Amino acid sequence: MGMKTVTMTLVYLFVLSVIIGVAVFAPPPMATSTIEILVTLDPEKINLDAPPPGPVVIAVLEFPKSSKKDVKDIDPSTVLLDGVIPLSSYVLETKKFKAFFDKQAYVDYLWTKMYHLGYIEPFKNVLVEITVTGNLYDGTPFQGSDTIYVSAK
Repeated sequence: MGMKTVTMTLVYLFVLSVIIGVAVFAPPPMATSTIEILVTLDPEKINLDAPPPGPVVIAVLEFPKSSKKDVKDIDPSTVLLDGVIPLSSYVLETKKFKAFFDKQAYVDYLWTKMYHLGYIEPFKNVLVEITVTGNLYDGTPFQGSDTIYVSAK
């Protein structure tokens, strides 16, 4: 093959990758496993029709004792509640990362989630799983879940 043929082949491959949205020359993504983290949500019960008892929802994140990771490794800019709500603020403690989320955004989100689950008012004490996700500073993803009781009446 001549140099012109090789160049034209590379140009065609590049154009094809742009057209079909596949990066032919990109390296394959590295497989990283998601670290499971312990999550405790506060409050554990919420009535969507009542005025919120406080301005925030707190998610306390802890690594299992068997993990060699530290909560100081959590990148706060990546922490999301159910993949939607970013944290408002956070506090680092010795073994705990306390993530604070806006209560009104949380209530609005729960209304939407309950609607899509098929619940129409009034309902009482429906157990709902909420997941907290994020990344460590090194890019390793983590996630953990807790359940809360949701009511609307």
